Amino acid sequence: MTGFGGRRALVTGGASGIGYATASLLSELGAEVVLLDLDADAARRAAERLGAQAVTADVRRPEEVEGAVADATRSLAGQSDLLVNAAGIYRFRPALDIDVAEWDDVLDTNLRGPFFLTQAVAGAMVELPHLPFERLHSLTVPQRVFAGKEEPVKFALRPGGVSYDARTPSLSFK
Repeated sequence: MTGFGGRRALVTGGASGIGYATASLLSELGAEVVLLDLDADAARRAAERLGAQAVTADVRRPEEVEGAVADATRSLAGQSDLLVNAAGIYRFRPALDIDVAEWDDVLDTNLRGPFFLTQAVAGAMVELPHLPFERLHSLTVPQRVFAGKEEPVKFALRPGGVSYDARTPSLSFK
């Protein structure tokens, strides 16, 4: 993997799990990192360990996302050119036992959240001056819900030189 010196990264779900691990690696490789997480205290502690910054938002709420992206841009002294959507939830129960409210919460966090974060960050990414490397957006959502629907996002971002990469976990019904 190549270095990320000079790159500015916004990592959602950055206080723990995949988000923290990704932020840690990006930081180790030279990126300037801002962690976005719902848990302000955990985000602050994680950011301190990494020498990063932290912002707080509920990814399910577009108005909070917009404010957090603005805060991250100020913390990074410029627009992020790398977005990692790692915030997500999963109900560790059989899928047949999940009720409507729980499923709506999963979709709001894992599907709506990354979409509105992408919207808040990608428009500004397209406006960035041409860089000697491709800009990257990584989106994590339930595969069965989002599969095949990433093409409109790729199409919208391509003219601005923004590359898009979707990685999706699976959902078990057992």
